[in-house]
Amino acid sequence: WDDDGSGVRGNLEAVVRALLTEGALRSVLVSRRSAFRRPFDWLAATLRATGVEVPDPLDALELMRTLGQAPFEWPAPDGYPVARERWVGHVQPRWALAADFARAEGPAWKHDASDLAVLVLGAPRRRWGARLDRELTGGRLSPFDVAQIQAHVDALGPAMPALAALGEAVELALSCPSYQIA
Repeated sequence: WDDDGSGVRGNLEAVVRALLTEGALRSVLVSRRSAFRRPFDWLAATLRATGVEVPDPLDALELMRTLGQAPFEWPAPDGYPVARERWVGHVQPRWALAADFARAEGPAWKHDASDLAVLVLGAPRRRWGARLDRELTGGRLSPFDVAQIQAHVDALGPAMPALAALGEAVELALSCPSYQIA
């Protein structure tokens, strides 16, 4: 491991202990949370979390082009960049796609708006923000974003039909800043 006389050279137990300290694990989690999702990752996460399928490979290809990451269109040899700067400027297409997705509009989506009801099944409207966070991300949205989603749902009031309110909540969840972070 090193030549400073510490005696850890070749000592796997010491290496594993160093890697698994609380501080080391926290630094990995912090650095991992700062990775901006590339378009493919955003789309895959959305489809996986909701169970929605893209019906046709050509539709999926068109979605990826819309998001700015069509397969095999980045020059070799390095492939698509991971750097946040490359993707941050491409959030508007995500927002538009999130809106279409939440409303089940457009030819690419193979679901009805009612299919998304499973995301909040059994939860009262006053808990939709937290439920969407759990169902879409496993609880990784920022508390601020969850509160904003919930505030919007609350502001819609009970007069708005549940599916319309859910569509807006899903759209906000897929568009919020912390959903863009992997």
